[in-house]
Amino acid sequence: MKKYASVFVVAILFLTSLPLFAEQICNFKGDFDFLRHIFSLEMDFKEKSMLKTNVNFEDDKLYLDAKIQNFKFNGHIFSSEISGQGQFVGQEGSKVLKGSLESKYSLMDYKPFNEVFSNFIIGKDSLVISALSWGKSNIIGDVSLLEPREINLYAEIKEVDIREFLALVGLNSDNLIISGTVDGFLKIKGTLGALRVNGQLKAANGIINDLPYQEIALRLEGVYPVVNLYDCEIVEEDGTVFAFNGKVNLAQLNNLYSSEHNITFSPLTKTGDFNWRRWTIRRNKERGSFEVENRLKSGRPDSLRLRDESNFEMLGVEQTLKF
Repeated sequence: MKKYASVFVVAILFLTSLPLFAEQICNFKGDFDFLRHIFSLEMDFKEKSMLKTNVNFEDDKLYLDAKIQNFKFNGHIFSSEISGQGQFVGQEGSKVLKGSLESKYSLMDYKPFNEVFSNFIIGKDSLVISALSWGKSNIIGDVSLLEPREINLYAEIKEVDIREFLALVGLNSDNLIISGTVDGFLKIKGTLGALRVNGQLKAANGIINDLPYQEIALRLEGVYPVVNLYDCEIVEEDGTVFAFNGKVNLAQLNNLYSSEHNITFSPLTKTGDFNWRRWTIRRNKERGSFEVENRLKSGRPDSLRLRDESNFEMLGVEQTLKF
């Protein structure tokens, strides 16, 4: 049981101090009393950043309280209070730790930030996450505690602010003007050095650099940090549609001019229709009585300013009404 307790304490201290990797430690103090089963740690950093963590045991139960204040991480400032509890129980002939964590008073850049809640089980060989929710989004899966430490996670993303989403997945968007909401899913599998990522994401009603958009649909797969984009689409505010594909280095997302990105924009095509191969076709039903068909000759959305090897221009718009 002591082994599980040590694993849990180390894991909690790690989770509650993730932003520390971006900071320089100034000083710390703590109290580790193994007889009374009390563990506390307090760290002070530059610019009034601070971490406090307290863990104590009562029989087979464990309690945690932690507070982070003004931590800079990925270009953002985070503050939150985290509480948790766990209990050692028998499962399949061995002891496991069943626990939960939740946050409150969370802020990002001094503005309210969605709270986090988690249910998990730490066993001899693995960490199983039955729920890790943030707002309406949730992650489930498991992480092996044995080498090579396989990771298998599924994330369902619902109505997430796109800047908060980028901050949570560890992407710096300081030099990227972007807004909107994100929905979709991501599957993450592999080891830390070879994490395979695939999924579908849809951003809505926002701006990317100087381009207002109605919707951006992404399908992606690859090994982090480089992902390949396929069958993607962007709908501008005025309804103009572009298809695009290519590759993106997520570690260079804040640098749109990086040679690590290679995005090609091209017209959407109608399968088997040679005459309209160079046209983007959208159909929208209105009031249930007629159908509007837009045929848009595609051109490059220059305001995205991505590396783009394609070369075509906008020539015109044709609209057909079908009653």
